[in-house]
Amino acid sequence: MKKILLIFLVLFSALYSFSQAPSVNNLVNTRLVAPPKQDTPTRVYLGLFRHYQILLDSARDQRRDSERVFLRHPENIPASLSTLLDNFTKTEKTFQDSVNWYKYAYDSIVYERGNFRFWFPTAVRALRPATFTNYASAQGDFNVINLVQFQAQSGIASLYAELLATNIGHLRISFGSLISANNDSSLQQQTLQSFLAGGGNAVLNVYYPIAYVRKNFFTFLWEYSPKIGGQIPGMGTYNNNVTGNGQLLASDIYVDFTSFDNTLGVYGFLRGSYTFGSSDFYNNLNVPHKIFGLLQLNAGLVLNSNIRISVSGPLASTSGNLLRFPWQIGVQLMPSSSKKSG
Repeated sequence: MKKILLIFLVLFSALYSFSQAPSVNNLVNTRLVAPPKQDTPTRVYLGLFRHYQILLDSARDQRRDSERVFLRHPENIPASLSTLLDNFTKTEKTFQDSVNWYKYAYDSIVYERGNFRFWFPTAVRALRPATFTNYASAQGDFNVINLVQFQAQSGIASLYAELLATNIGHLRISFGSLISANNDSSLQQQTLQSFLAGGGNAVLNVYYPIAYVRKNFFTFLWEYSPKIGGQIPGMGTYNNNVTGNGQLLASDIYVDFTSFDNTLGVYGFLRGSYTFGSSDFYNNLNVPHKIFGLLQLNAGLVLNSNIRISVSGPLASTSGNLLRFPWQIGVQLMPSSSKKSG
């Protein structure tokens, strides 16, 4: 019986001390002098550790006091255990909330200063809006007509528009459509032009940033970027059959250098992918019915952050037919001031 009472006493003392300790949120409210955005990242984390130490010191002092009280009145221990357990759970949750708050404050300061997490930046929730500004959308928002791109070469022209885009967790997802116009070009040329310009007249894109750097005049972005595209009859297409293609193994690298006032800049966009498709898709391209690799380049000038004048075309491919397509000149309009796009 004495051992049972002793166990209850130790457990009760610990739980009681934590339940009586001041919450970290209260300590934050009373001791934090400056708001997070006016503080430094180091001070934010040091503040958390300081408040945690205060919490432990207070718990240690109150544990000694409670031990003295309950040694004199052990009969009160069993009746109070349930309440103390509830209080301990609440205190633990309060401290965890405070940890999350400080971490978010730290990440927000890093975002404000442009010191982004290099690897997998969207793994940090506070950095997602900043990372996704390269696509001109805030976390969770829907964007309509986010990008309009016109490209042309020797009698073939195309107009691609990103009709709808949103950010979901770590990813950005968008849906686009392409309309082509041609002047007696071959089916192969038309198919290749549509494929290189976006992927088809119905395209679903997914972006997951792998590495990211952004400074005042420099941006670097590397991402995993699969897409699924298709040609649907009746949507400005040139054939009567539905064709489809997919690029599940694909990656983009985007780099730009801009002036400090963002009025002028240069950029380069490199995309590497392995593509599979339907039988008609292969037939229209006049390539073997198997997965093929392709490396594309899009580069040019950026004007006022939302207008790009570009040249684009294939650099390398496992299928020689794809390299015969002439390079295109294009103009891109980005109403939401996005920087990055294929």
